[in-house]
Amino acid sequence: MTDKRFKHKLNNKGSAIVTVLIVIIFVSIMATTVLYLAGRNVKMKATDRHTKESFYETEKSMEEIKAGLIRIASQSYEEAYGTVLRDYAGYDPAGRKNLFITTFVNSCEGRLGMAAAAGGVASFVSDSTVSVDNGSYDASKKDKGVLYLRGITVKDTMNDYTTEIRTDFAIVAPSNIEFNVGFDTEVPDTPASVESVNASDLVIYVNWEKR
Repeated sequence: MTDKRFKHKLNNKGSAIVTVLIVIIFVSIMATTVLYLAGRNVKMKATDRHTKESFYETEKSMEEIKAGLIRIASQSYEEAYGTVLRDYAGYDPAGRKNLFITTFVNSCEGRLGMAAAAGGVASFVSDSTVSVDNGSYDASKKDKGVLYLRGITVKDTMNDYTTEIRTDFAIVAPSNIEFNVGFDTEVPDTPASVESVNASDLVIYVNWEKR
């Protein structure tokens, strides 16, 4: 009787299957966890890539708008400079500077008006799939040589990811320009004697924000 009980206790039939099942379940759980984390990591990288692509495309379009405004500022600078030279002798140094700023601002206004008629700053953007809000024009600081374009907004959607950038632009007349003269005080020196101005410095981002 004792031998039968002892043999019954030593009967391990089926325990190997249970062990294998436990191992399989454990490995399955680990594999599922690894696959889930790997999939999530891939998805996060894809999301990050698409988000960056959308942002870069939006930023590129905003830079195209700024480049268009820089062209306007540069052309207006040349016009204002030419205006001062044509009537140089009729003004003192302060008068020449005021004439330059007034002409610069008025020229910018006229060119912005032409741009508005052509579709606004959106006409500067090469990608037709990008959404552009032209914002509004603000001349409240015109007497100080500053023109504002308010609420310029660029929005781009790429692979279901949307990036929106909103900013104001300030076009600022150069305040440090000097018109020097040579021996003949009635005639200005060559353009090289005039303090150089980088046109890109005349267009400034104001209140830039990514949404």
